[in-house]
Amino acid sequence: MSLSRRFYLSALLPFLLAPYGIVQGIPISPESMADSKTDNGAVYSQVRLESEQFPGLKKMLREGRFEELKARARKVLGQNPNSVLAYEVLGTVHLYQEEPGKAAEAFRKGVDLNENLPELWAKLGIALMEAEQLEDAESALNRAVELDNNNNRIAHQRLGLLNEYRGNNDQAIFHLRRGLEGTPESYLGVAVNLGRLLNERNAYQETIRVLQPRIEAADTVPAEAWLILATAQLQSNAPERAEKSYRRWLQDNPNSREGLLGLAMAQREAGKLDTALETATGVLKEHPDWLAALNEMAEVHLDRGELERALPYLRQSAELGTSKVTIQKRIATYHRDGGDPGKAIKILQQLTENNTADQSVYTFLSELQVAQGDVEKGISTLEEASERFPESPYIHFRLGNLLAASGQYRQAVAWLKSADNLNARDPRILRSLLASQARAGQADDAVETAKRLLALNPDDPHFNFLYASRLEVAESTEEAIAAYEQLLDIAPQHAAGLNNLATLRMQLGDYEAAVGLARRAVEASGENARYLDTLGWALHLSGDARAALMNLGKAAELEPGNATIRYHLGAALIASGEQGLGREEVKRAIAMDNKGQWVEDAKQLLN
Repeated sequence: MSLSRRFYLSALLPFLLAPYGIVQGIPISPESMADSKTDNGAVYSQVRLESEQFPGLKKMLREGRFEELKARARKVLGQNPNSVLAYEVLGTVHLYQEEPGKAAEAFRKGVDLNENLPELWAKLGIALMEAEQLEDAESALNRAVELDNNNNRIAHQRLGLLNEYRGNNDQAIFHLRRGLEGTPESYLGVAVNLGRLLNERNAYQETIRVLQPRIEAADTVPAEAWLILATAQLQSNAPERAEKSYRRWLQDNPNSREGLLGLAMAQREAGKLDTALETATGVLKEHPDWLAALNEMAEVHLDRGELERALPYLRQSAELGTSKVTIQKRIATYHRDGGDPGKAIKILQQLTENNTADQSVYTFLSELQVAQGDVEKGISTLEEASERFPESPYIHFRLGNLLAASGQYRQAVAWLKSADNLNARDPRILRSLLASQARAGQADDAVETAKRLLALNPDDPHFNFLYASRLEVAESTEEAIAAYEQLLDIAPQHAAGLNNLATLRMQLGDYEAAVGLARRAVEASGENARYLDTLGWALHLSGDARAALMNLGKAAELEPGNATIRYHLGAALIASGEQGLGREEVKRAIAMDNKGQWVEDAKQLLN
């Protein structure tokens, strides 16, 4: 099958010079729909309608007076061999006559005369793609983007399609996203291609954001757009919307087994189990050996609470290649969801005992054991899994997390370090390791782990905050201050970062800076008791007793059970001359928490 698919030119002529016109050919993968079109706005803006040399150009194109236009272009070139405009007109006409090789030749002569016209390079790329000269087409389109990256959506669209055809999906997604920038919501075109690729990446929410408003605004919608949107909706827990989209796809493709199966799945997810059973039964009748249909029939019966009716379909599924372990896990899930975890545990234990269990069986079994209140069994199950799968970072990660959840932080650190050694750049592992190191009191190690996390995500405020806070806990004050300042360069309104930096500034005696930072934290967060406490305490230390009492009083109202706030309020009251009220607050704070870092200072206030 040819890479290029051409479209009826008669319908396209009126749009040649319109803001969102379309070109006649689009290279797409053989599986792509036939009416996915690029938005070719402004591709032909170099053709000047008002040019004395080409009067009535738009009308002539609309009327298909191509030979007359070619003759006029050749006449102009006879008089002026350096007329870029004439070559552009000539190339445009050749494109409309489905002569991409001749079009490319004309456009090439145009860019040879003026190599700084991005739209002419884009047209050259289009012609070369139609001629299936893909390497040269890519070079021309890249040149168009180099000359005008921000406004050359046509080149981005074509590069997206070219990369999609080649299977370079990362690059395809990048260019298709750029190619949609600035298009109206009524334009679908390559949005359909982008939606398809996003679905392959499980980026279903983005697919919905890209397609749904365009489908609603478009006058005509290619059928495949409905199928792509329906898939994204189903996977995004919107089964009722998915059902409508599948039905719309089936209007144009009534015998589509994928569409009918998707409809059955959407009906089942929406709780319409009788309707889903009817739809799935119809699909299986037409396709009795289709594995996906067998599995869906089993799912419908399981959701209806009919295990015995589901079993024959699960057996057929196994005969056609579905893993028996997968089927047993599904039955175990059925029992768990039905309120009988004991049966589920027995099924999973049998799989582990006969050495057929995969990693997910062990983790599922461990989860059930923990849910039943037997944490040690859950740990033991994962330890057994680690012996069977010694190179699995996932098993080590799960075991480390369970140990941490049970308070065994040092053991957790050991397993999480092992997981990290097996998969050194997984931020999930590093986050768990960091938390366990912090709980285990390994402050310096936690700093190093936080530093590694930050290296993976240098512009992420969350990871900047983690690193700064770990430095603060490790009492590396100057480094912590620098890290918090780096955080605030990235996220100036990060309330926790502002608050913590204010605390560090207070420790260094820089009360003026502390007040300013704490005030910004309060402004960024609203009425947060702890940030009000920091501001009140900074004001107290700076000598502004009235403002201090106002903020500390408000903090105590918001969080009356916070002993530190009570102590701060008491100390500020005493400093302002309210000895009786202040002493009562300090006594109350000590009664609430007699192990706080501030307790000795509080006791001195009472002496």
